Amino acid sequence: MKFKLILKKLFLYALVASGFVGAVNYLVFLLVKIRYKHAKPAKKIYKWRHGKISYSVCGKGEPILLVHGVGPGRSGDEWDKAAVFFAKAYQVYIIDLLGFGLSDSPKIDYSSYLYSTLINEFTKDVIGGKTSVITQGLSGAYAAFAYTMSPEIYNKIIIVDAKPGEEIKWVDIGSGIFKDYRRLIVHAIRTPIIGTLIYNIYTSRPFIRNYLQGLYGKGSSAARGLLDKHYIFAHIKGPGARYLMRAYIAGYLYADINRADKNLANLKLIIAKGMPYVENPLWFYEKVLNIL
Repeated sequence: MKFKLILKKLFLYALVASGFVGAVNYLVFLLVKIRYKHAKPAKKIYKWRHGKISYSVCGKGEPILLVHGVGPGRSGDEWDKAAVFFAKAYQVYIIDLLGFGLSDSPKIDYSSYLYSTLINEFTKDVIGGKTSVITQGLSGAYAAFAYTMSPEIYNKIIIVDAKPGEEIKWVDIGSGIFKDYRRLIVHAIRTPIIGTLIYNIYTSRPFIRNYLQGLYGKGSSAARGLLDKHYIFAHIKGPGARYLMRAYIAGYLYADINRADKNLANLKLIIAKGMPYVENPLWFYEKVLNIL
């Protein structure tokens, strides 16, 4: 009898705990939606086969595509300052990759191949002409592989990145709890309550603040100014956003650029700490002009 009573109590405690965690998870996303509903910017939509892709266009001239990096709450908005300069001489397309920004976050298996395919099909279907792509960090590998798949639709592929070993990761899956329990966490993220809780922890304000400080440098005014935007974009589409983080932790979003076409002569690297196109867009614009 005692054993059955203990089991009943444990079941009741687990039920109450799961209900509490579920309520907290729901509240996190609800508060973001309430706060952001009046500030949602108007953007164009590309109806891709895996979901709606948010993008914007400005300027006139030869087309260039600006692609953001991979991390919590990242979006095409990080290119806004640089786009002002590029729009003086080019037609500028800024995309939110699937799962980021205001693009859809479907419950699918995200991968580096998926993003290379998206870049290719967006270039063909929306831009419709030979395009140069400027991107940052991990997304640079997606653009490089997109080039190897359809080189005839690209001019230059320009990647902004830190020196090898200095890249800022969303989650360091090679250390800490992820080193020993990575596979378990990947499966746990699929579950509605525990998975959403894990996602909310790694997209919380303190975590995003640390990520931005790593990206821009401690004490950066840009990092402080972007905290709210990153937090909003990480939560605006609800708990389905966790599937993207699951793919990151599982390693599906990684792509070795060294395995791209060795004849990729049009690939150019800009090695820089921080985010020069956010912090010093005029310098970045002039740097890129010498490459294009």
